[in-house]
Amino acid sequence: MEYHFTGTGASPDFTFIADAIVDSVGNRIFYSTIKKTKIKVKSNTAVLLITTVVEGVKSEHGYSIRKSDEEALKAAIAEIGLNVAVTKRPKLRIHFKKKTVVVLLVLAFAIGCGTAWRVNNANNEKIRAQKENAVNTIIEIAKSYALEDVSVELRDIEFDGYEWYYADITCSNWGQLKPRQMLNTYQKMDDSVDSSDLRVGKKKWVSLGDIHSGGDTYVVYASSKYSLQGTTQSRYLTGGVPPVRFSM
Repeated sequence: MEYHFTGTGASPDFTFIADAIVDSVGNRIFYSTIKKTKIKVKSNTAVLLITTVVEGVKSEHGYSIRKSDEEALKAAIAEIGLNVAVTKRPKLRIHFKKKTVVVLLVLAFAIGCGTAWRVNNANNEKIRAQKENAVNTIIEIAKSYALEDVSVELRDIEFDGYEWYYADITCSNWGQLKPRQMLNTYQKMDDSVDSSDLRVGKKKWVSLGDIHSGGDTYVVYASSKYSLQGTTQSRYLTGGVPPVRFSM
């Protein structure tokens, strides 16, 4: 048995003989000293890497040949009975079938929709929580001024490019107050609501709105002049007695 290989570059020629590998510069590697062999392929060259241990000393040897001789080299090593590992630089090859592309597009669309749904759902939940907080805050403010059976509803308002909410209060005892008490109480509640800085979303803030009590709607304008307008909703809708205005 004898296999001869022509080296490339600075590598000498080498030959597999009965008991060793002998190269053209006189080096001899006995098979009994070989612990590991590996063929590394790069470009047009195949490199045989050999690890030997002689009297406890580990050594590395390398021989390069043309890549076209790689299969013959592996056959020689196999016949001798040496274990060899072959490593090659991986090539990135991606082949897409039409069906695969469609599946990937559908998957990307589904992921995009799922993400958008989660973001939208999170925004809706945030707005719902902000509305709930505004309603509960104004209910507590109204109760602190002795209003009874209080509920609050947010009324969406848009004017001249601005958006906000009016918080309309319904209670059972507002009509029992005298005009001066209505003005003073409304002014204080309005200041408390403003101080709470209640917001819904990025653009909308919350202001105190109308007061509903005993079937009447009281539209109160709190300002430095202190004026109040109380309207009975049924009269207003039927065009009967005009709204009664109280001023201080």
